Amino acid sequence: MKVKRRLESVGMKRLVSLLIMGLSIAVVISCGGGSGGGGGGSNGSVSGSGTGSGLELNTYSVSFTANLNGALPSNQSVTVSVTDPDAYYLIAGYPPSVTAPTWLDMSISGSSSPFALILSINSSSIPVGTHQTTVRVLCARSDNSVIAYRDISVAYTVTDELTVVPQTLNFSYTNGASSVPADQSLSIGGQGFTWTASANQSWVNLSAASGTSPSTLIVGVDPTGLATGIHSALLTVSDGTTDLTVDVTLTIGAPSISVSPSAIVLGDTNGLDMSAQSFQFSLSTGSNVYPWSATLTTGSGGPWLLTGASSGTVSSSPVSIIVDADRSGLSAGSYAGNIQINAVVGSDVVSIDVPVTLNTSAHRLFVSDNGVAFSSMPTLSRLTHTVAVQDTYGMTTTHWNAVSNQSWLSVTNSGTTSGNLMLSADPTGLSSDTVHYATVTISSPDAGIENTETVRVGLWVGSSDPAAVFSDTVAYSEIVADAIRPYAYAHDNGTDIDIYNVFTGVVVATIPSVAAQLGPMTKSSDGSFLYALDLTNQQIVAINLDTLAVGSGWNLGPVMTTARIAYARPKGFGVLLTSNGWAYDATNGTRQTENGFLANGNVAANLDSNMMVVQRIGTSGHSFYRYTLDYSTLGPQRLFITLTHAYSESGFARDLAISDDGLQVYSACGSPYNFRVYDGDTLALDQSLPAGAYPNNVEVGTNGLFYGGISALYGPTDIWVYDSGGAVQSSYYASGYADNIVDRQLAVSADGLSIIVLTTDPTIQFITGP
Repeated sequence: MKVKRRLESVGMKRLVSLLIMGLSIAVVISCGGGSGGGGGGSNGSVSGSGTGSGLELNTYSVSFTANLNGALPSNQSVTVSVTDPDAYYLIAGYPPSVTAPTWLDMSISGSSSPFALILSINSSSIPVGTHQTTVRVLCARSDNSVIAYRDISVAYTVTDELTVVPQTLNFSYTNGASSVPADQSLSIGGQGFTWTASANQSWVNLSAASGTSPSTLIVGVDPTGLATGIHSALLTVSDGTTDLTVDVTLTIGAPSISVSPSAIVLGDTNGLDMSAQSFQFSLSTGSNVYPWSATLTTGSGGPWLLTGASSGTVSSSPVSIIVDADRSGLSAGSYAGNIQINAVVGSDVVSIDVPVTLNTSAHRLFVSDNGVAFSSMPTLSRLTHTVAVQDTYGMTTTHWNAVSNQSWLSVTNSGTTSGNLMLSADPTGLSSDTVHYATVTISSPDAGIENTETVRVGLWVGSSDPAAVFSDTVAYSEIVADAIRPYAYAHDNGTDIDIYNVFTGVVVATIPSVAAQLGPMTKSSDGSFLYALDLTNQQIVAINLDTLAVGSGWNLGPVMTTARIAYARPKGFGVLLTSNGWAYDATNGTRQTENGFLANGNVAANLDSNMMVVQRIGTSGHSFYRYTLDYSTLGPQRLFITLTHAYSESGFARDLAISDDGLQVYSACGSPYNFRVYDGDTLALDQSLPAGAYPNNVEVGTNGLFYGGISALYGPTDIWVYDSGGAVQSSYYASGYADNIVDRQLAVSADGLSIIVLTTDPTIQFITGP
């Protein structure tokens, strides 16, 4: 007896009662909510065979047919309708006189009338002949009294003949592949039949040519020498009387090339990435290797597309190809190219295209320090300077020529990037106590270079040496040293800016009505402009230092909480970095960045302007954020600022400076009582330079020296000068007793011969040295 569904819903007492009736139960389900007794009596007796109303079937006979050891016949379903409202159980099984057969299974499905009695055959391995049984379907009340039952006659005929399964065999193969299609099995049915097997195509392989059923015949295929396409064969199995055929199909497809990534972009979206890219491709031939070649095409710009290899062999193991571009002679823009990979496999030639886009920014020359200050005095001078000439592609083979427009300034005539341009000044015969100016023009004969670069040079010829220390008693709040002149610019947060000669201490001019309330200042690296913050109107004001003309203010947008401003020139394009977290075009004030950078603190960039550092000021500590700077002439966004490192430090931040080469970051943070030096790449602390309480000024001169100042009320030293290795070169005491140097108000003249500081005395101090 096999109980298949919901037998647990029948109590043991009821089940025993039903078994007393002699019914061999196969499946029981609850079919309704009837609860009354009566009808057939509580002992489950039924009056009349197959009688009683309330139960109907759609058929009373079912037959199945199968071949011996062959496939099982499909299930058959009998619809059972229960109409008596007192019916509670629906039961299927076998009458008392019937032995339950092993070859038949049954189940009931459905949750309400009509139900489906599912009859299924579970074996074809029984004796040949017709096997019969009777299935009884019965409905009963909840008290086990039978309402009605119906009998179904079931016949199962098992025949014996030669059979084959399946009747079709399909094989697939990729031309040139190392692995042939897997063999398939053909089942030959029937009991004791002697059979033979053959195929009408030689590419069909059989594991045996004859045998006795039942048996299994292994069928394989050999695609060697066959062309791409569909090939058909007929396999015949015969017992001498009956011929059975099996359709065999072999589909040979052309191999395919897979590539990743599917497209290449050189230069990134902004045209600034000079690195090569790569892609991989493979052929769907397994371990079998075939020749490949690459065909390169470009839509414009000439044959700029390059690959590391143009031919070779390939299989399913990926081949990697380097893709690069020769940008020589290309102007800024986007260029389209294509790499077609072709592979030859027998008579098949398969191809795939890899589109290549080249984005390139303008190819330009630039120098980092495009402003140079020289000085000549009886015993004090600086008359030579070296400038590195670079190009925006980072190439070292771009040719350049340099010409000076003044006879007193000699320059290196030519070179290649990143070679040095040497400038040498000869003051012989020049008028004294005068600033002399020269311009060096740098150009390239190479195709594709889109600009000429200039270096502005100022030469101060003094008739006498400056005093070691001299001062002026004025309560200034901000100072900036000129980039090419022996000048310093100072103001007292008012509206005007005074211009001092750092070697004479004389106010040579005053720039009136610059802003409603002046704040921090900076200058362009070539000495063309002075930039000042207007704190009242939240603007940047540009002053032309050649004419002293004051320009209209540029609105800053977001209001600054801590006013700072710095100048940078990434790849030769001047920008202003402000502590409101934005950058602005230094020529017109247009905001350059989309997302800005972390702000509210000190901002500084190195001489090459390929990096910047923000020193955010906190109440009990400060944080450093290092960014890379890059500039593109391609696309709407030109300036790219990318955060690379961050570092937190204790102490209240006062001032920030970066060495010209960007290798060192200097910090004055009040406490601890030393100048902190950080790695310019990682921001890791490198060294601490001895000082005193309280560090509040750091500056890097064009001579490579580092200058540090402290807020020392009682001396004896408040300024130190260190070389790049951290060794002290000289020291000074500028502020005087009970006074100190003002935060961030230590500057160094562009020729490195004068230190300018503001003190709370109040004075502006000029110190000749080191």
